[in-house]
Amino acid sequence: RNRKVFTRVKPPRKSKSQKKQDSIHRFIEASQYAKAILKEPGMRDLYSRAIDKRRPSAHTAAVSDYLNAPVIHEIRTREYDGLIGDRLRIKATDAFQVTSVNVIIRNSKGQLVEKGAAVKYARKPSIWVYTATVANPQPVGSRIFVTAMDRPMNEAEMEVVVGGESVSQ
Repeated sequence: RNRKVFTRVKPPRKSKSQKKQDSIHRFIEASQYAKAILKEPGMRDLYSRAIDKRRPSAHTAAVSDYLNAPVIHEIRTREYDGLIGDRLRIKATDAFQVTSVNVIIRNSKGQLVEKGAAVKYARKPSIWVYTATVANPQPVGSRIFVTAMDRPMNEAEMEVVVGGESVSQ
């Protein structure tokens, strides 16, 4: 005998959690970013260079770039003594490209000493250099706040105290 069995398939339950809704919304934004950026000249080539097993297409690579912020690994203050021309070296990386690194220096009392953009070091693409333009008579205890940004405008932040250790990331 041939018997046919019919069962009712229940549709999957839709989650109402805010975390899941936020995640879905973020992926939609990432996909929209990828579609738009890949239409810009040279961007398909940039993202195509990142194709691998995890990112099988330029679109997937662009989505991944949107979803992942850059990382600031360290802020080196050894060459900073508070003099004009002293340098801060910042190591910042991203799966694709860090597009800018900005620095804010506040003295030990919290007053703004200076702020500005760091410049990419030519021989090491993950190193950015900020050259001081304002004298800081008491650099020890000063706070150096660094923000790194990538192409989709994701930000990473880190703060160090001169003569101290990393405060936040």
